[in-house]
Amino acid sequence: MFERTLADYDHAQKGSLHPGSLINQRPMKLTINGEARELEGRSELTVLGLLETIGVADMRVAVEINGAIVRRARWETAVIVEGDAVEVVQFVGGGS
Repeated sequence: MFERTLADYDHAQKGSLHPGSLINQRPMKLTINGEARELEGRSELTVLGLLETIGVADMRVAVEINGAIVRRARWETAVIVEGDAVEVVQFVGGGS
């Protein structure tokens, strides 16, 4: 199985791929938090674009693509493509 490095996720140039831009008409298949999902009209999108699509872009979350943690500073350039497994973990505070 081909594994990408973190550098491979950064192939989008800042400004060249709008975080929520539509790329094509067939759904992109990926796994989000263990659940198979299809995103309409996309072949790739940035981490920020995915977080906006699933409604958690403004929350405190950590993101992992295929086992590699993606730092917040790279969310605008790190690209998710079909077949990727993405984990989005929300931080929850609490106390006794």
